[in-house]
Amino acid sequence: MIFNTAYEGTYQGNQQVLCPPLDPRYLYPQRYAVKDAYQSLLSPVSDSNQSLEQSVLNVPSVEDLMLNRGKVIDSHIRMLFSDIYQRHKLQEDNLYHIDLDQCACQTLINRMPPAIWDKKRMDVERKIIDLEQEKRREQTDYFRDILFLKKELRETLIEKLEEQQRLALLAEGEEELK
Repeated sequence: MIFNTAYEGTYQGNQQVLCPPLDPRYLYPQRYAVKDAYQSLLSPVSDSNQSLEQSVLNVPSVEDLMLNRGKVIDSHIRMLFSDIYQRHKLQEDNLYHIDLDQCACQTLINRMPPAIWDKKRMDVERKIIDLEQEKRREQTDYFRDILFLKKELRETLIEKLEEQQRLALLAEGEEELK
């Protein structure tokens, strides 16, 4: 399909625009996408309608504090999931690039005459072995990093369950008082 983009006629300043300009967020979503849970912490909180004096006078209840604590724990869990995802992505990228390097080395070996085992060929073979060691090292580092993050995630999930139990206990206590 070929569009005729040539404009025929004169331009008048009061003509209506048929198509509004596109927002760059739609054209380049990867640039404007929220990358992880940390981004939400960087955005300012819009509580501008409450002044400082009102916030000092309004002392939060225990239930409000517990709910706020639950929000903090939830954001910590989201950050841990984000960290785990980012580390997994990093491991995939590293292994992919190591595989590309191995393929390049193997291609160099295949282009050499098969009967010759000279210093160059031995260096390239050694490089392939080094890349295999680097791959194993990357997998070990990934396991260590993920193990630490999963341990912290488990502790945070346990903390969340404890907070939920405290909140339920507090709600039962208030029901008994009524």
